[in-house]
Amino acid sequence: MSEAAGSEAVEQCEVRGGGGAGVVVALRVRGYGRFGAYRSRRPARCSLDAAEVEFSYDDDTGLCPPNSSRS
Repeated sequence: MSEAAGSEAVEQCEVRGGGGAGVVVALRVRGYGRFGAYRSRRPARCSLDAAEVEFSYDDDTGLCPPNSSRS
């Protein structure tokens, strides 16, 4: 069974912190395909289901997709 086009979504977004230790943004998403987030600064780390994953960061655009082959 495949999902209908356009059914991908950010289901939940939680922002924690903001003090000297930085900010944590937690997203719950559904759907399939490529995912990326735009940031004004390179993140310190990226995790997926509580496991730290490698990520890339484009200084020119701010695009920061995780490097994961998970489906």
